[in-house]
Amino acid sequence: MPERLRSLFAHVRELIGNRRRPPRRAMRLKVAVRLVNSVTATGGHEQVLHGRTQDVSSQGISFVVPAIRLGTDYLIGDNRKLRLTLELPATSIEIQVVAVRYHQLEAGDAAGKNFLVGARITEISAEAKQRLDDYLKPQK
Repeated sequence: MPERLRSLFAHVRELIGNRRRPPRRAMRLKVAVRLVNSVTATGGHEQVLHGRTQDVSSQGISFVVPAIRLGTDYLIGDNRKLRLTLELPATSIEIQVVAVRYHQLEAGDAAGKNFLVGARITEISAEAKQRLDDYLKPQK
């Protein structure tokens, strides 16, 4: 029942406009997820999860990944910082985010066991912000 209420409220916000957040654009872009300041004990190589975005705004991003853990560390909790490499059509940008929520997608939502993660952008360079803002501008 709570999921139905959440869905209903999301639909109402969509219809009347959501003034609480910057507008999100639905887009499917490749994303690589890494933990900030973390390397594996074996060989010092970074672990990476590859996924795709669901939607993006100037302040947040949601993305789909095949696991909610990277090695033994969860992507969400304890104000864990993640470094995302986002593949825009002409370039890639790096942003730092903190995941604020996640849920496992059902089999009909995406192939296999995937997780939808919602995150708030916490750090982004001025150049990357400009590229992201330019990409998010409505196309004429």
